[in-house]
Amino acid sequence: MPNLQVRLEEEEIDQIDELAGDLRLTRSEAARKALDEGMRRIRLEQALGRYLNEEFSLCRAAEHARVSIQEMAEVARARGIPFFRYSPEELRQDVERVRRWRKG
Repeated sequence: MPNLQVRLEEEEIDQIDELAGDLRLTRSEAARKALDEGMRRIRLEQALGRYLNEEFSLCRAAEHARVSIQEMAEVARARGIPFFRYSPEELRQDVERVRRWRKG
């Protein structure tokens, strides 16, 4: 396994040691777990931001975040972000269809 050296403040090392004790892990295992979960959260935030800016579809956002489409939709829903797009033009067309349907 490759090695990575990181400079940390004493307080950060203490936090990792505390986490390791709480989870009954080694310091290295706790640091890897924290890094993995932190990177996962960052990828999700980036993906949601790019989804909101319409740079990504929901599918592409899920790929970027390395989660399933269902999980991406659930994260979006939990934050009040619509996970499907419905343009004003599509709405206008649907309203017209309903009007025609009600008349006929």
